[in-house]
Amino acid sequence: MFPKEVIHKLQEDRRKNFPTYSQITLDRGALRIISHNFINPECQSDIDVMSLKGDVVSLETLGEHVVTAAPSSLAKYGVAKGLLHLTAEDVLRYFSLEHALDVKDNKVHEKRNPYYALAHIMLVSRIEKIGEVSKRRYAHLVMSAFDCEIRFRHVVVPDDLRVCRGEMVFHHFGVIADIVRDEDLSLEIVRSQRHEEFIREIQWATAKKDIVIDFSSEEIFHRDVLGQILCPERVETIQKPRDIKNGKIIYKK
Repeated sequence: MFPKEVIHKLQEDRRKNFPTYSQITLDRGALRIISHNFINPECQSDIDVMSLKGDVVSLETLGEHVVTAAPSSLAKYGVAKGLLHLTAEDVLRYFSLEHALDVKDNKVHEKRNPYYALAHIMLVSRIEKIGEVSKRRYAHLVMSAFDCEIRFRHVVVPDDLRVCRGEMVFHHFGVIADIVRDEDLSLEIVRSQRHEEFIREIQWATAKKDIVIDFSSEEIFHRDVLGQILCPERVETIQKPRDIKNGKIIYKK
């Protein structure tokens, strides 16, 4: 459990910054996508998100268990789109498109590198191989960009997802978020990403150097992301989040 005073301050800031924060709800499909993202322990939740009860869960309730940016980011998306109820499609759209602007604003591509930034955006790729390590399934993925291919290695497969080689999936920072259930939606997202200048830039920077984004390697991320997922206790809990700025929590450990 996170300290009550930390959660209280974050919730207070979220309500102040996003006027409809307390009214926004999520369906089970949206929660499922979020829960898969949170398999990466850097997302910092103190519960299994899917343990929240009900067909509809308030974003505010989710926020009681998260000290990173997801609640405020989704609230920002809801306010911008005029939405009070978010579905799986909304969550996929946010992490695929609007989230890229947050990554850009935080200058992740400059402070880290373009490949690190690309890994933080929801992408659509095809499964090339499925393996297992420490009783966790992982997949090797490939996506098309600029008549080239970008490869991702050791992307964790959630236990509740059945996937097979050749299948198209959404993935975000080392975890498969979902299989492609709506081909039209995935194609629309891919087309939109190709028209977003920042996403094109970091895709091109990755493709032209034939970079392989391997989540088990410290070369790009300066830490073993796969190892952290397999052993979440390695990730230090954030104790002192700071105020929200532009929908993102600026925090320190």
